[in-house]
Amino acid sequence: MEHVIRRGAVYTYRRRIPLDLVAAHGGKREVTFSLGTKNRAEAAEAARRVSVRLDAEWKRLRREAEDTPKPEVVTAEEAAQQEAGEYWHGVEAAEEERREEVAQAATDRLIATMRAQGLVRVGTSEELAPKASGKAKAVTLESLIEHWKRESKPSTKAVQAATRTAVEFDNLHKDPSVQKVTRAMVIEYRDWLLGQNLKAKTINGGRLAYLSILLGVALDRSLVSVNHALGTALPEDDDEARTAYSPEQAATILKDTEQYKDTEPVKYWLPRLAKYTGARLNELHQLRKSDLEERDGYRGIRITDKGECMAGLPMKLKNTASRRWVPLHAEVVAFWDWAQGQPDGALFPAKADMHGTISATFSKWYGRQRAIWGIQDKAVVFHSWRHRFADECRIHGVRPEVRMALMGHAEGGTAGGYGSGELPAKVLADAMRLLPA
Repeated sequence: MEHVIRRGAVYTYRRRIPLDLVAAHGGKREVTFSLGTKNRAEAAEAARRVSVRLDAEWKRLRREAEDTPKPEVVTAEEAAQQEAGEYWHGVEAAEEERREEVAQAATDRLIATMRAQGLVRVGTSEELAPKASGKAKAVTLESLIEHWKRESKPSTKAVQAATRTAVEFDNLHKDPSVQKVTRAMVIEYRDWLLGQNLKAKTINGGRLAYLSILLGVALDRSLVSVNHALGTALPEDDDEARTAYSPEQAATILKDTEQYKDTEPVKYWLPRLAKYTGARLNELHQLRKSDLEERDGYRGIRITDKGECMAGLPMKLKNTASRRWVPLHAEVVAFWDWAQGQPDGALFPAKADMHGTISATFSKWYGRQRAIWGIQDKAVVFHSWRHRFADECRIHGVRPEVRMALMGHAEGGTAGGYGSGELPAKVLADAMRLLPA
């Protein structure tokens, strides 16, 4: 099977990223993730679908690159190296799968011999699959993903990340049942991730976060009595954290994007809306005309996960606390009039990526612009507008509970669970007036 290997009992997709697209993938050299199945035919079909989507995505990235100044030139030597790399990558994957099959066949022959000699009453590997019985079947982390999908409806990208976490954890500890997971095992997994040269922020916000989610599902079903992943996060270095834009950086970006006001409104409005609302990139990019909402005479935008942004593309938020209404600051009140003049539906329509994220193309463009704007610090990204907004709220006396309501943060503690969670429009609008231009 092309691009498919077997890791333990589960099939994994592995494919080398073309040399000219490595930069677009953040320096990664290959795409690899669990296909979430132990069935060979299902894995082959899933791999074919993934390959089709990847081919389409890479074709789109190359089209974008043609419009980018000073594109990276791939020499004949580099192309040859890439071709050779892809060949040996395929050879390696095929050899790894062959070794798995040979080992499994040898096991089955040994079992058959022992059975013939009457030494043991067991079957082949397929016959040894768990059978229904009165004894409870061991529950692995990976098996809990289906429950999580039904209950929380996570994105495809999140499911893939959670599956990768479950497979890594199960492989490290030889397929443990969740009932046997201990804090020491979580710490061992965390230390193993550090050994893979992953940053603390990536480990905390990715692997440990998904491990905590899955153990939370187990806790909810009384399969475990404690979520051992809680409280295991690593301390993060200051240089890993996202930082706010400086006044000079903010001014440079707003000045440069003035040119797009009439030709490419998405590039004009998103930085300005981010500066004056503190909203996340995807929250703003998926706004629809119907999300313009007036409350008690104040004009604002509704940030929601209800309905679809475009046909077949559901609205998405980070969590339920992100649902909110944000009044428009005086500096972006013109957005209301511009949006009212647009057709019904998405205000910034775009083709979503393979994970259903509408802001993916804009995000890549914005990332490339950082060099043009003279921003070298990797911690300064689009999300830095959100940090700047939070800083402005603190500096100009916006009360913490109002700031959290504007930004879509959940209140901490037991008190955060009481009440509707919504503040009057006047309270939010008055807070917005405190913020400078």
